[in-house]
Amino acid sequence: MKHQVNLFILLSGIFFISHTHVQAQRIYKQSNSYYIQANENYQKGKLDLQLGDFNNALRSLNLAIKQNPGFADAYFERGKTHMLQKHYKKAFNDFVKATQFNPRKSAPYLYKGAIYHEQNEYEAAIQEYTQALRLNPKSAMAYNYRAEAYKEIGFTPKAIEDYSSAINYDPQQAILYYGRGQCLMESQKYTQAIKDFSKAIQLQPSILDSYRQRAYAAFLAGNYMRSAQDLDYLEQKDAKNMKPYQYSLSAYCKAASKDYRGAIRAINKVMELEPNNALHYVERAQYHAALAQYDPAINDYTKALEAYPDSVRFYGLRAEAFLRQEDYAHTIKDCNLLISKQPQNARAWYLRGVAKMRTNHRKREIKKDLQQAAMLGYPKNKMESQAYKYARKGFKKRKR
Repeated sequence: MKHQVNLFILLSGIFFISHTHVQAQRIYKQSNSYYIQANENYQKGKLDLQLGDFNNALRSLNLAIKQNPGFADAYFERGKTHMLQKHYKKAFNDFVKATQFNPRKSAPYLYKGAIYHEQNEYEAAIQEYTQALRLNPKSAMAYNYRAEAYKEIGFTPKAIEDYSSAINYDPQQAILYYGRGQCLMESQKYTQAIKDFSKAIQLQPSILDSYRQRAYAAFLAGNYMRSAQDLDYLEQKDAKNMKPYQYSLSAYCKAASKDYRGAIRAINKVMELEPNNALHYVERAQYHAALAQYDPAINDYTKALEAYPDSVRFYGLRAEAFLRQEDYAHTIKDCNLLISKQPQNARAWYLRGVAKMRTNHRKREIKKDLQQAAMLGYPKNKMESQAYKYARKGFKKRKR
C-alpha cells in the first residue's frame, strides 16, 4: 500500500511537471507570437513614417509597443513621428523611453538634443549631442548639430572645431562646409571662409545661399571681382529675390574693380527698387564722372541737390564735375555758394582758383583763392603745377 501511495505521488508529480511544461510552452509560443507581431507592426510603422503617413505610422507603432512594452526601437520611431508632427513633448518622452530600454544607442540622444535645439535650449542640446558622440564618436551629424548649437551661443571656435570633425567623417556634405564658412566669417577669417563656401558650391552648386555668403566673404576680404561675379550669378539665377543692398554691394564691387559701366547698371537696379532715395544719384554721378561722362554726372548731382539743397558735399562734387567739363562759370558759381556756406572749405577755394586761372581772371584774384586754399590745408601734392606757383605764399604762411 505504501508503495502504491509513493507511486501515485510520483505519477502525480510527473503529470504536474508535464502539465507545467505544456503551459510554459504555450506561454512561450504566445509571447513569441507577440514579439513577432510587435516586430511586424514596427516594420509597418517605420515604412509608413518613411512614406509620410504619420497616422498609420502611429497606429502601427502604438500596437508594437503594446505588444512589446520594452521595444526601444519602436519608441524611437514613434518619437520621430511625433517630432515631425511638432508634438515635441510626446516625442521627447518616447526618446527618453528609447534610451531607458537601450542606453547604448546614440540616435535617441541626438533627437533629444534636436528638440532642445528647436526650443532654443542650446546648453541642454549640447549635453545630449555630447552623449550621442560618446556612444558614436564618428557621427558627423552629431558634430554638425553640436556645432550649430555652439554657434547659437557664440562659442564660435568650438563650432569650427566640431564642423571640422564632421567634415573629417563625412567630407562630401556641402552643409558642413557652409556652416564652417559662416563661423569663419564671424571670426573674420574671410579667405578661409571663401574656400569653404567654394567647396560647398562644388559639392552642391544648386544651393544659391553658398554663392551669397561667398560674395559677402569676398567683399570683406577685399576680393571685389569675386564678390561682383557671385552677385551677378545670383541675379542671373534668382533676380526676383535680389535685394537693393545686394545690387548696391554689386555696384560698389564693380566700381572698386574699375568696372564703372557695370557699377552704373547695378545702381540703376537699386534706383528702380528704391526710387525715392536721392543719395543713389550721387553714387551714380561718381561712376559717370569716373568714365568722364560729365553731363549725366552733373544731372545726377543736381537731382541729389534738389533733395538736399544744403549739402556742401554735393555742391563740391558738382563743382568738380563742372571744372572737369571745362564749364568754369558754373564751377565758380558753385564754389561761391560753397564758400559762403563753409568759408574754411579748402577744396572750394582751390577749385574756384583753378577755374579763375583757366579763364584769365586777374592774377590777384587767382592768387588770393589758391593761397587761401593752401593756408586752409589743401595738399601741395594734389595741386596742378601752375596752381602751386600761385599758392606758394599760402603754404609759407601756413608754416608760420
